[in-house]
Amino acid sequence: MSNRSNSDSQLQGDSGGSRDFCSVQRHQRRCSAVIVTFLCKNCAQGSANTAGVMRMEYDDRINIIRVPCAGRVGPRDIMDAFDKGADAVSVIGCCFGACHYHDANLVGLRRVKILKKFLVEMGLPQRVLSAYTARAAEGETIIGDFEEIIKLTYSPDEDTAEATSDE
Repeated sequence: MSNRSNSDSQLQGDSGGSRDFCSVQRHQRRCSAVIVTFLCKNCAQGSANTAGVMRMEYDDRINIIRVPCAGRVGPRDIMDAFDKGADAVSVIGCCFGACHYHDANLVGLRRVKILKKFLVEMGLPQRVLSAYTARAAEGETIIGDFEEIIKLTYSPDEDTAEATSDE
């Protein structure tokens, strides 16, 4: 497992609104893991940028897709990521009360919570979908979120691996 510096990484999915992550799709399923992370371009992306300025590194299994707002990430976007081979999906938006689109971050977090229940009913572990919030000036927060996502996704004990930060 290699790490990459956030400042050296290219943000995927920022090509005119396209949310395609084919450029990082695996050639073979066993080759490497992919965790699709939708980042709000305001606070969450600012947090990732702060982490990059601080030369903090994150796992290269995290595939960042920048979106205008966490509230714009819908069930179709999340299910498309799973259909294209993602092992897990996370949505990271602005902190409560700091959304640039009024309360759209809350809408996005509620969607994730509802979709998570649906995925569990389909037989998937709830750890494959998570939601977080981040402040632009806190690079450590988003790196911690990335580490938690990796830990939850690849935890050998599925029964105890639950995302608690989205409740």
